[in-house]
Amino acid sequence: MRSEAGVAHVKVQRSGGCGRCHEEGGCGGGAESRCDAFVVLSELDVKPGDRVQIDIPEGAALRAALLAYGLPLAGVLVGAAAAHLFVGSDAATLAGACAGFFASLLLMRRVRHRGTARPRIASILS
Repeated sequence: MRSEAGVAHVKVQRSGGCGRCHEEGGCGGGAESRCDAFVVLSELDVKPGDRVQIDIPEGAALRAALLAYGLPLAGVLVGAAAAHLFVGSDAATLAGACAGFFASLLLMRRVRHRGTARPRIASILS
């Protein structure tokens, strides 16, 4: 872990699960992945090697799922419907769906870093 200007770079140590992470047929849920390290807000004086408790705001997972799945789906549907209404051809409907999808991705990049749903360090454990 490292800390700088109100944020900390935290590495997660997983515990629990079925214990078959690295076996053939296991889900791999505990295997090293890019989700094992992330940036959290920190108002505490944390140092490398400190164990910390992370607080994730209530509803953050639902908001993240809606942003990741709902916004692109809405973009595809709105883009396809608008193109179909204004042009009427299948090719235009497909182009509108693609345009709506890519527009939703751009919108997602703009709104994903608003700090209300960001995890933060609640306490230092050791």
